[in-house]
Amino acid sequence: MKRLVTAFLLMGSYAGYSQLTQYWADITVQKKVSARVSWAIQGGPRFQTSYGLYSEFITSNVNYKLSKVFTAVGGFSYFHSNPPKKDHQNEIRPWQGLRADFKLHQRILFLNTVRIEERWLIYPTRKDLIYRFRYQTGFDFTFLQSPEKATKTYVPVSLEIFE
Repeated sequence: MKRLVTAFLLMGSYAGYSQLTQYWADITVQKKVSARVSWAIQGGPRFQTSYGLYSEFITSNVNYKLSKVFTAVGGFSYFHSNPPKKDHQNEIRPWQGLRADFKLHQRILFLNTVRIEERWLIYPTRKDLIYRFRYQTGFDFTFLQSPEKATKTYVPVSLEIFE
């Protein structure tokens, strides 16, 4: 298990280094409504070292537990971008997918999510509709857990492939 985690972290570090250096400061609020239903809202800015603030977003999702392993997921996102030397852009992004969670240990969860996004890109002079496929895999490592309060604090580590 230790070798798998080390390899995963090395691959993630290499992938991040090969792209532009960016900083994300996301805030997430999650709520479990029932044994089957939960929701989350996330938002934050995106910074690029060579440019500064270039994007901000807010996204929401709803999860519906289909079985012990599978969860139907869906949501809606809004992005505003102002990249260097390009027109500013607004993006509306509804999405839906399926997640499979496998408990490897009491404090380690292995996750796989497949989703389809409908991306409406709105520029000052045109509008584009793009469909995108995404696959995300990774682990949640729980380090604080309170069964009495039904809360936990965890660190997610993931890798995402998208077209």
